[in-house]
Amino acid sequence: MERIKHLEEEIENKDLIEKNLKKNESFYKFLLNQISIPYESLDPQGRIVEVNKAWLEAMGIDDKKSIIGKSITEFVHPDSLKVLEETKMVKIIIF
Repeated sequence: MERIKHLEEEIENKDLIEKNLKKNESFYKFLLNQISIPYESLDPQGRIVEVNKAWLEAMGIDDKKSIIGKSITEFVHPDSLKVLEETKMVKIIIF
């Protein structure tokens, strides 16, 4: 019986943690879209995971969905690729 009570408490804690994570994620996304500085989030391969409204406006892109998953190298001037590579901000893979 004690084991069941312990499992119920764990489930309640997990649900509370998930609820707080979703709340924090929503707040984080709200904040990112309120700032006027272009921001992008990349995966380890340099693919775009998230951008804010300022990034889309700076790049002249209307449809956010059209760029998610694309390589950041598609949006960076060729002269800047070397800087990204040297600073290890993005692992550049050019085929």
